[in-house]
Amino acid sequence: MINRKQREKDILKLIEGLDIPQSLYVKAIEHYNAVAAFLHEQGIESDIYPQGSYSLGTVVRPYKESEDAAYDLDAVCEININKSDTTAEEIKKMVGDALKSDGTYRKMLQEEWDKCWTLEYADVNGIGFSVDIVPAVAENDIILKNTLVTEGVDFSVYDSQIAITHKDGEKYTWKTSNPKAYQNWFKELNESFVKAERQRLAKRRDGRLYVLNEGTVEKIPEIQERSALQRVIQIVKYHADVYYTKGNIKEYKSASVIVTTLIALLAQEADPSLEVFPLLSYIVGQLEIYGENLSLTESAFSKRYENKNVIRRIGGQWVLRNPLNPSENLVDSWNQEPCKAQYFFQWIRMLKKDYLTSLDTEDEKFVAVLENNFGKDYLQKSLNMGVYARKEPANINVASKPYRR
Repeated sequence: MINRKQREKDILKLIEGLDIPQSLYVKAIEHYNAVAAFLHEQGIESDIYPQGSYSLGTVVRPYKESEDAAYDLDAVCEININKSDTTAEEIKKMVGDALKSDGTYRKMLQEEWDKCWTLEYADVNGIGFSVDIVPAVAENDIILKNTLVTEGVDFSVYDSQIAITHKDGEKYTWKTSNPKAYQNWFKELNESFVKAERQRLAKRRDGRLYVLNEGTVEKIPEIQERSALQRVIQIVKYHADVYYTKGNIKEYKSASVIVTTLIALLAQEADPSLEVFPLLSYIVGQLEIYGENLSLTESAFSKRYENKNVIRRIGGQWVLRNPLNPSENLVDSWNQEPCKAQYFFQWIRMLKKDYLTSLDTEDEKFVAVLENNFGKDYLQKSLNMGVYARKEPANINVASKPYRR
């Protein structure tokens, strides 16, 4: 007999097992604070703070090849230098040269990436992780700030804007970003989902307990709390890692900020009391509708779905506005490489099949889906597989190209 609740519980348990451990979170903070102290000793005044999924509570251990990759955590290094008095190249090399001057950091330093310097740390309890240090300065582009005000962005938002360094070939340029404002925007949007989760826990009377390795039990730290919205984002991001990696189409994977922003914007219209899988079903259903942009004309889509404007096609171009900078189109890469949009909505169909449709299939098919996404060893370590009557699962095709290239 199919037990849907048990299956939902097992998928959540697998995802929770890929969340960043509390000990590693604390260790990462210690490490980037140490970097800030080191740079200060070198005469570089800076403020280092987390950005991206690390600051949003949506970190999930990424999938890579047949094994789980190390956690890759982003930290902005905002240097206290006026943008007008320096260049992107100077700022990028200032941080890199300082790290190279120290014997310990030099050994940990990886090759220079377009936006960051990567420090690879030793494993913590067998789990590897690295910290991407993103050099930046405060943004002082008055024209850009005035444009944001004209577009209706709250005055308090543009004061926290930064200019990060970006290397393209041998050329260094500035790119505007605002991780602090994005974090605040997401936190405010997520608050109603957090409250609903706390109410559910209170009703079940199981409290908010966190089991430590030593066997002791403590209250869950706020940084380890996860709302239904955060869990949905974690599920979707992990599935994308597996899908695009196994399909050998990693170069067409949409950036994490696109996925997170889309889900957050769609969740604004959802009932915040929804639990994880009903919310996932709602989000996937909405994305399926937006996928009809692939087959409908712009006018036909607008006529059929007049209120669907989170992601649109305007003049043949895909548009997803950055909620904190409407002039920035987050999916501009879809217009440069149209197959990215096709792969995205093809992936959404597989996401639905794996994490929603599979909940009502035979045990062996459901187990096959879990093994395909998480690996047999991880399943055996994490779940009681005895509850599933099963045969040897058949291979599942993860991805296929939407057209001949």
